[in-house]
Amino acid sequence: MKRAVLTIALIAISSCSPGTQKQMARTTDPLASLDVYQNVAATPAAPVAPLSPAREQEFASKWRAQGWIEVASVGSRLYMTSQLGLQAIAAKDGTLLWRNMHCHAVGATLSVVGDELFTACAPSLLTILSAKDGHVLRSASVQMYGINSVTPAGKNAFAVEGWIDGAALVSKLVILRRDTLKPISPDAISDATFLGVIGDRAYIDDWCCNGRPDEYRPATIYSISLRDGTQSNPIDLTPDPDQHPANVQPLGQGERNYMQGRYLYVPVDSVLYRYDILHLNLPPRRTPLASPEPQ
Repeated sequence: MKRAVLTIALIAISSCSPGTQKQMARTTDPLASLDVYQNVAATPAAPVAPLSPAREQEFASKWRAQGWIEVASVGSRLYMTSQLGLQAIAAKDGTLLWRNMHCHAVGATLSVVGDELFTACAPSLLTILSAKDGHVLRSASVQMYGINSVTPAGKNAFAVEGWIDGAALVSKLVILRRDTLKPISPDAISDATFLGVIGDRAYIDDWCCNGRPDEYRPATIYSISLRDGTQSNPIDLTPDPDQHPANVQPLGQGERNYMQGRYLYVPVDSVLYRYDILHLNLPPRRTPLASPEPQ
């Protein structure tokens, strides 16, 4: 599964001409810090904070022995799930704050956005609960079995990433209107990652077939209008094709692509390529992968 996020400004990817770009990259200075994260700010699947050995033993005897599993940690609370439902406990002493026995978030992770919790309380059911007391605020059916993350897509939409089960696990992405939880596009998107929002367009990285191991194509980018769901033509990115032969590219190439502000970053081998996502027809800049990548 892939993960990414982040955003800014205005202009659609549709202004760029479609087609494969086989261009040499320009050398650039080491990556500058970008702080233009306007539209996306979420805590998807926040990791559980480490506990002291004594507290670890307390939780082991009080909750884990009863089958409860931590799924997220936010502030002073731990969120745990089991066949008995979803519950919040105080991180300082392990006391129960609330429990919703009708929310069985088995097979789904938990995302926290502000004072709301997002999970799948049942297969294919996106459920939004109050972080304060655990009661259900609203819910909607989605075309996926489990929810991996929920991320704001601008001010009026959410990007929901998850999966469906069957002969094989398939990742799914759907963008929902925040007020109605109705999908902006009619069908869930398979094998793709939500990168972020600029203006009124959500940017998507299509990584079909786990990175296309038979060819060099580390990124295929397109955008979706958050107003009417229309999509731009996808653009394939192949920076420095002569330096990265297709027959040596690994499975999952492009799985670490991410967007910050108006820039798309594509790591390939030991080089990090930076594209202006509003002008993908321009050659990218490059920097050695000594620069830190997002965790």
